Amino acid sequence: MESPETVALRNRIAELELKLGEYYAKGVHVLAEAVPQIVFTASAAGAVEFVNQRMTVYTGLPAGAFLERGLRPVMHPDDVEQFSTGYSDSVQSGDLFQGECRLANAAGEYRWFSVQSLPIRDASGTVLGWVGTCNDIDDQKKAVGPVQDEQKWLKAALDILPIGITIVEMGSAKITFVNRCLRAMAGENPLLPQNPAEHVELFALKDAEGNLIPASAYPSVRVANGERLDGLQMRWDSPTGCREMLYHSTLLPEMFGQPAAGILLSQDVTLFVRDQRGLQAGETALAKSNEDLQQFVYAASHDLQEPLRMISGYLQLLARRYTGKLDADADQYIDFAVDGANRMGQLIRDLLAFSRAGNPETRRMERVAMTSVVQWATMNLETAIKEAEAVITHDALPDVTGDQARLALVLQNLIGNAIKYRSSLPPTVHVSARRDGGHWVFCLEDNGAGFEMKHSERIFGVFKRLHGKEIPGTGIGLAIAKKVVELHKGRMWAESEPGKGSRFYFTLPVEEQ
Repeated sequence: MESPETVALRNRIAELELKLGEYYAKGVHVLAEAVPQIVFTASAAGAVEFVNQRMTVYTGLPAGAFLERGLRPVMHPDDVEQFSTGYSDSVQSGDLFQGECRLANAAGEYRWFSVQSLPIRDASGTVLGWVGTCNDIDDQKKAVGPVQDEQKWLKAALDILPIGITIVEMGSAKITFVNRCLRAMAGENPLLPQNPAEHVELFALKDAEGNLIPASAYPSVRVANGERLDGLQMRWDSPTGCREMLYHSTLLPEMFGQPAAGILLSQDVTLFVRDQRGLQAGETALAKSNEDLQQFVYAASHDLQEPLRMISGYLQLLARRYTGKLDADADQYIDFAVDGANRMGQLIRDLLAFSRAGNPETRRMERVAMTSVVQWATMNLETAIKEAEAVITHDALPDVTGDQARLALVLQNLIGNAIKYRSSLPPTVHVSARRDGGHWVFCLEDNGAGFEMKHSERIFGVFKRLHGKEIPGTGIGLAIAKKVVELHKGRMWAESEPGKGSRFYFTLPVEEQ
């Protein structure tokens, strides 16, 4: 139990705190009358307890009109709800309040004010009350233009864009703006309302397959429901014709005093879609044409071989039976006919090999040791190598992924060419490989006759030969080799100089382990 002296001391302290608070309040009030802004104070609960004379002079109302009710008596009705909510949230949290509202003056005219309210706390941090100010910002608002002017500026900017733009009110799906580009797509149809509030969906929308879209799934409705469109494709039957449309959307935040809205971008991609469909149709037709051509070449090559064998056989019988029994001209004519039949047979076989070389459907992709491929090719050329006394060497070669038989055909044609177009020296061929990024670069270097670099592209063409009939051949071997390499996603080229041999290069992808 406290002693009488302690109780008396506590009461005295309370009296001094009360007087100190009164002196503090009087000091605040005196200071409030000296500043050029409207000033008010409020209790810890946010109820207004004091307004300075600036408020009474501006509004023409007595100070008592604002006690408890705050700024409501002179606040614009449209600002009351948002302002009150923000102010109450600050009182609840104890944080600084900042807001804007329109306050009526003594003549009944509204001006924009920036309102701030600062919490006053004791040593423990408890809010004792609030001190607020109201600053007239109406002139600044007018300096940046009225809200309506800002909306007109935005809409004028959207009107010049070469893409259809629609602004949709969230929730209601009411369209509040349609730009000039979209109206042009509609043929400036008079039914398309100039008053956006009266806008309705006018034209049938279909999906990419041509099925009608229900109104509930229209882009504007989907945007209003919060869905974000990213490349939605639809078909629009407009008065200016059927259009292929691509839709994108995003959310516009609250701005210019307007609520949040969705902005819908409508891009006319009719020409692109038509070109794409035409390209796809062309690719399909080209693939069918290539398939038919391959089948024709195969069938023609196969069917021509039998009658050619018969012709060649009878010519050889004529040569054996009548050579030397007729005159010299007859013998020469028979030799020409036999040689022509043999060359025709070789040409047909090479054409058949060329048609098969680039067919991806018949390839067998597997892990292939290129060293074995070189050995396979040299075995196939064993007779030619012995007759020419050729020397074939190679470095350690990598493994690749490919069709072993076709890769052997590449090496066989390249080595065979080196032997065929040799110089006066015994032919030598060396095969090497190096890695260049994601590809192996193979090189076949020979000591043959060589050629001028101006022919470096021509030699890979079908039936393109740099020599006459003195060196046999059909001119298809290098074309076949190049086609096989390209089938393996590689490329082939050559470097040479007359009398100094040639270097043939081709690339194959590196097989990652």
